[in-house]
Amino acid sequence: MTRTMEMRSCKPLPGDLEIEILSRLPVKSLLRFKCICKSWYVSIKSPRFINKHLRLSQNSSCLLLLRARRDTYKYLATLLSSGTIGVSAEMEFPNLKSAKIIGSCNGLVSICDYFYDYRTIHILNPATREVIKPIPVPPYETCQPHVSPETTFFAFGFDPKINDYKLVRINRLVAESGELPSVVQICTLRSPSWRDTELVVPAHISANGQINTYINGTFNWLARDSEGSINTILSFHMSNEVFETTKIPDFLLKNHWGQLAVLNGSLALIRYPKRGGRPRTSMYYEIWATNQSRLEEEEAWVRKVAVGPIAGVVETPLAILGIDILFLASSEGELISCDLRTQEIRKHQVFGVEQRMQVGIYNESLISVE
Repeated sequence: MTRTMEMRSCKPLPGDLEIEILSRLPVKSLLRFKCICKSWYVSIKSPRFINKHLRLSQNSSCLLLLRARRDTYKYLATLLSSGTIGVSAEMEFPNLKSAKIIGSCNGLVSICDYFYDYRTIHILNPATREVIKPIPVPPYETCQPHVSPETTFFAFGFDPKINDYKLVRINRLVAESGELPSVVQICTLRSPSWRDTELVVPAHISANGQINTYINGTFNWLARDSEGSINTILSFHMSNEVFETTKIPDFLLKNHWGQLAVLNGSLALIRYPKRGGRPRTSMYYEIWATNQSRLEEEEAWVRKVAVGPIAGVVETPLAILGIDILFLASSEGELISCDLRTQEIRKHQVFGVEQRMQVGIYNESLISVE
């Protein structure tokens, strides 16, 4: 039998099996396969298929490195493959002056341009390279004299009740008499106009660099108590639009800095010693994971791994990929990773302006917000 006859005799796969195979493929392949035939195009574009593909991609994470080029200071979103941690693609944002990753959810990453009073927020899907129209963030206005926002914090997440994505803006206000209660505003991607709320923020978010910590429908920050100590997790529930505080056991952050992160689907804390004015020429890091139902209890926090000492001048941690890789930035602006199982340190020859490197962890998805 000739090859042509063999191909003609092949029977098409059952529709359900075809979908099962397609839903396990990477987004790059699916974008190409949409052009093969009309039935595949219709299937891949359907909400049911998109949601199925998203569920199956939860176990494989990808990386987006946001960095400013050293020569032009223009921002690049560098996409890194999770296997070899090599550069797979780059997206340039020539209009960003100073940027920060707010968070990621369902394959979408939100980036804020904060050079001009947080004037715009960009939502992108790194897997499809789609960039949604920027969402304007007007300056906060108040009728109170001599009152202005001192610091602004953002959150990004999904609300399944309305099947839409939300952005949360927290304006910390100050006046001549001192600090005032923060003001919370919320918008959705379908209706990107900011609405005021009566929400009370029960803790002061730490201005220390925050890693994206959106997990299980909540966005989380490290926060300070009334005495100024960083010993609280402040959580915002996207669906119910309520804040919640959880006390961190005192021993975890005594004489240490901390960063919240996500480790294998659970909230985690990366802690490292305060340097007290000394250069970080030899640093160690500990990663503590939680039982999220008992965060306030000491036994709920378990030290999963200790890393270091790491020779060389290393700055703050950037992110954790799955259960294996801790990403760090050197003082020279180079991306560094540490394998949490083998303690192997790798320098990736990927550079950016010092203290302007951020890593966002996301799952590949076909989701589009039009």
